[in-house]
Amino acid sequence: MNKPSKLNNAIRGSQEKAGAISGIVRAKRTKLRRLIVLAAHIGLKPPYRSQPYSTESINTLCDEYLNILQCKPNNLLEVACLEMSKEPNCEHTWDFSLFLSTLIKLDHLPHNDRHALEKISTETLVKDLKALGVRSKRRKKRSG
Repeated sequence: MNKPSKLNNAIRGSQEKAGAISGIVRAKRTKLRRLIVLAAHIGLKPPYRSQPYSTESINTLCDEYLNILQCKPNNLLEVACLEMSKEPNCEHTWDFSLFLSTLIKLDHLPHNDRHALEKISTETLVKDLKALGVRSKRRKKRSG
């Protein structure tokens, strides 16, 4: 009876280890996805930024997110990095270093991670915008 219990403990230990590794991988993907969403949101035109949760804004954000992830030419992340690099002392701004590091991470992203990040839903985009603290700019003032 000792052998089955040792085998069960070994299986349970390997499952726990696999679960922990999976959690770390998912957390890293989430962080990278939110960085891409942030870059895409900042690069959107003002009407889309002022109403970020409208259907049209979410669809535009999704398109720009996929353009950045697929490294299409002149995507919002590349354009933002180029524009920021023209400013004096740009290397001291957190936006520039954050966007540049995201751009570098995307160049070295494995195929399976890229494929997993491409499967994004509108609900995930909304959740990420909320996690990033993005709010609508056009709120009616309360009277009183």
